Amino acid sequence: MPDYTISLTGEQAARLQEIVTEYNHQAKTLLDVAAFLQQHVQEIAIQRDLQDAHNALLKQAEADVAAGVAAVKTRLLQGDKPKPKG
Repeated sequence: MPDYTISLTGEQAARLQEIVTEYNHQAKTLLDVAAFLQQHVQEIAIQRDLQDAHNALLKQAEADVAAGVAAVKTRLLQGDKPKPKG
């Protein structure tokens, strides 16, 4: 796995530490700056694949709902009564 080095000013490093501290508080984690950067860079690297999977799942869910609605419509047109809720 390749290694990368980044250079930050003291001010940038301090701000990054603040961001990591805020993130840790919100996410209830204990990441150090290096682990935080690694996690977020990896998430950036998979973002396109994740978005593609998300879109495919939404498309499939929409198709499933449309098929379900069509089936209910067919039953209702054939005189079946909808089942009461509850």
